[in-house]
Amino acid sequence: MNNKKKEVTAINQEETATAKAETVENTSLQPEAKTVNLLSPEQLQQMLQQQLAEIQRKKMLADHRAIFIQRKEQLEQKFKEITEADRQGEFESKTAIITLTVSQGYQNSEAIRVTNTALVAKFIENLLESIDFKVNEIEKELLTA
Repeated sequence: MNNKKKEVTAINQEETATAKAETVENTSLQPEAKTVNLLSPEQLQQMLQQQLAEIQRKKMLADHRAIFIQRKEQLEQKFKEITEADRQGEFESKTAIITLTVSQGYQNSEAIRVTNTALVAKFIENLLESIDFKVNEIEKELLTA
């Protein structure tokens, strides 16, 4: 009889321990209550205005990037033509001319004209490097949050 009491007591203790473990598991799985702060309509509108301004700024940067890339492609084509002409010994180019103009009121006057193929090629090469640098800057700016 004593053994039966011990067995019943052991079974009861196991059931109690199992029930306690299940209770602990169930309570730890329940999500914690979170506090939500609601924004006023004015705050929400201001936040949306800021986000819209940031989107417009990034759109402008993307447009500038597209223009730079388009100009770079044009310059690369011209660079190939000029370097080929320079290799063939042409001193001056008739198709690639760099002109510096000075604005005087409503009129522009030519100040300097460069037609030497080597100088024009060097100028385009520097422009291409500058464009690459600027495109990289814009891309970094676009990728920032």
